[in-house]
Amino acid sequence: MNLNHINQPKMLALGGFLILLVAVGCGSNNAVNSPVNSATSDSLASANSAKASSQPATLNRMLESNYQVGFRQTSSWSGGYVGELTLTYTGSTPISGWNLSFDLPGAQLTSVWNARTLGQSGTRFTLQNESYNAVLNPGQSLVVGFVASFSGPASPPGSFGLQDLTPSAPAQSGNESPVVGVFSKDNDWGSGFVGGITLTNGGSTVLTDWSLSFQSNVSLDSAWNGILVSQSGGQVRIDAASYNRRLEPGQQLRIGFQGHPGNPQISNIVVSGAATSSPTSTPTATPSITPTPSPTSTNAPVSAGFLHTQGGQILDSDNHPLVLRGVNWFGLETNTYCPHGLWARSMDSMLDQMVSLGFNCIRLPYSNDIFKASSLPNGIDFSQNADLKSLSPLQIMDKVVEKAGARGMKVILDRHRPDSAGQSALWYTAGCSEAQWIQHWEQLALRYKNNPTVIGMDLHNEPHSPASWGSGDSSTDWRLAAEKAGNRILAINPNLLIVVEGVDQAGGSNYWWGGHLKAAASAPVRLNTAGRLVYETHDYPATVFNQSWFSDPSYPNNLVGLWDLTWGFLAKNQTAPVLVGEFGTTYQTDSDKKWLGTLVDYIRVNGLSYSYWSWNPNSGDTGGILKDDWRTVDSAKVQALQPILKP
Repeated sequence: MNLNHINQPKMLALGGFLILLVAVGCGSNNAVNSPVNSATSDSLASANSAKASSQPATLNRMLESNYQVGFRQTSSWSGGYVGELTLTYTGSTPISGWNLSFDLPGAQLTSVWNARTLGQSGTRFTLQNESYNAVLNPGQSLVVGFVASFSGPASPPGSFGLQDLTPSAPAQSGNESPVVGVFSKDNDWGSGFVGGITLTNGGSTVLTDWSLSFQSNVSLDSAWNGILVSQSGGQVRIDAASYNRRLEPGQQLRIGFQGHPGNPQISNIVVSGAATSSPTSTPTATPSITPTPSPTSTNAPVSAGFLHTQGGQILDSDNHPLVLRGVNWFGLETNTYCPHGLWARSMDSMLDQMVSLGFNCIRLPYSNDIFKASSLPNGIDFSQNADLKSLSPLQIMDKVVEKAGARGMKVILDRHRPDSAGQSALWYTAGCSEAQWIQHWEQLALRYKNNPTVIGMDLHNEPHSPASWGSGDSSTDWRLAAEKAGNRILAINPNLLIVVEGVDQAGGSNYWWGGHLKAAASAPVRLNTAGRLVYETHDYPATVFNQSWFSDPSYPNNLVGLWDLTWGFLAKNQTAPVLVGEFGTTYQTDSDKKWLGTLVDYIRVNGLSYSYWSWNPNSGDTGGILKDDWRTVDSAKVQALQPILKP
């Protein structure tokens, strides 16, 4: 994707003003946000003065103490402002689920992030936790932001109330435990849903070989971070996976699942297991080495090993066909030198959400500038990403790989730009020679040689004119350059997939940058190691560029023939797998919707791997899976992708 028109804010743009979302650490029980300037207002609600008015009937327990709420305005205008509530929990045991209520006379909440709007009664609003911040540990703080519009004079929120939604621990009999589970939905499209249960060990002992059971009115199609053992008569059982058998005191773990239909009702959550009185000091639920997911954990690759190819298929290390269901997460190739959105939330929560939606692979763009000592990562909220502080761009890439691998995901490294300023038609430029391009690939091959999370290397993003294919001119022949770089990489790590994109012209016809692979029929890429070649195409709708085929009278029925001719034949003829490495849309026009529906069906029918463009909402031409708050999922897009998000 040409990123020259992509917005790259370090802060979230919302309604003409900017917000920087910052999670505040709790240094003491009295810590609150300081005013930004003289026009910024602050208030602190003591837990002892909290009022519970018009509370919804679903709330469990009103906390009369053990919390504080700080408020500040970050921006204001006639008729409204942007506010931040810093909730600090000062209790001694974790809570698993919460509601925050407050009075705000004369106002309407037009937007909320880091929480969901649960309801309004008169002037009192109630917000509920998101799935990723349901658990509050002692001393923890989090920020909830909102946009408020006023019909009269603006006023600050007051009379705060915090409700603890932690389920009562099960009675201690047999092998039941003090671990509690809280269910929340991540997405619901009517005919199906994605959700999960967050487990919190509130006891003082380690729980091993845990088993989760609950009552449900829906059927589960898949689960991850646990083994779906049985479901009968509405009773569901999920057991621990091999890599998360232990739950340490105070530790939390989210068990995700997908099911049908929508509107799930989950109740009677019980966690059992064997208690150990001598806990180890280091939790083991998030390993640094890629775990082996259970066979039923279908939202992750079947095997934790490297991949290879046979005919038109990608196979795992057990020789089972595998479809990569990827998403592009860009930013490391820009002048932030890190994936975008880390100014709004944590890397961990991003990755958890990707897995919960069904993605099992990340195509990770980067530029060669990440190898320069002068390239300093920026645009990161370190209060939410403390483990990224003081890291280099390459070390941040390491973190993405480590954390993705811990969730059973795979990573394809994408050389997206020669430098952070922009893309290039050829694989080399005046500032980055062909020799340097290959040398950097060799460095990455060596860096991740023993890490099967990194399974592929996408050699150069979107080659286009004057790039050629099979011309024999070493200065422009992309096929020759791909062979040279691919073989140098495989000499270091023969287990990697070498991903080779197309060009934009072949046989007198034009196509998308990086998308045309027709010439590979007569001039295939030749690698020294068999079973390692994957071709890649890119495809976009009319709103990105109005190509001639979008105005064809037979549109969208003409698309299948077009794809067969330009790239699909390679997979259909069992020549080599084809990765649909970029495709995306704002999904606003009828033409775009027809294009995406037809392409999704083509990918599904032919069993193709793919990576959707993009996870980021700040892609100017397409938007992303996430909306502008970097948290809310674009449910229309996810629903359109469901036929290929399901295993």
